[in-house]
Amino acid sequence: MTQTITPFRAAREQTAGRPRRRNDVMECEFVVEGAVGTTVSDVDARRVRHMRTIVGDQLRGPGLSGLRETAEVVVSELVTNAIVYGGGTVKLSLLVTRAEVRLLVRDSGIGSPLQGEPALDAESGRGLLIVELLAAELGGGWGFTPESRTSWCALPIRQAGS
Repeated sequence: MTQTITPFRAAREQTAGRPRRRNDVMECEFVVEGAVGTTVSDVDARRVRHMRTIVGDQLRGPGLSGLRETAEVVVSELVTNAIVYGGGTVKLSLLVTRAEVRLLVRDSGIGSPLQGEPALDAESGRGLLIVELLAAELGGGWGFTPESRTSWCALPIRQAGS
């Protein structure tokens, strides 16, 4: 099981004697064990849980903990989607700015990711709908970059008093 994790790099500015977040970046990368379009292997399922835990741990700080559970669900859905439909190398990036938490997941598949329309009785296929609803509930956004197989979700950070 090969996995690379680049630790959170905190870039901070001083504002009125207090540190202020500028950009924090964390990246994780792994190679999918299972075949594209098949059930998620046990190894890959553990990787989804691991990515979720890593993101959750990074969002334990002041001002970010309110986004932790939502970000964990979003990561689970985006990483699972990349494993099932993209395969190859999957890269998760977490970017924290003053205004938002941005999650990006890139895979090695071909073509553009698509949001499906699962049947009412289907047991899967709702991951991207969940991401869309969670982002909308918080006033954020989500989508795919047109030039790569990267799915993203932006969750706004609520400032004190807002």
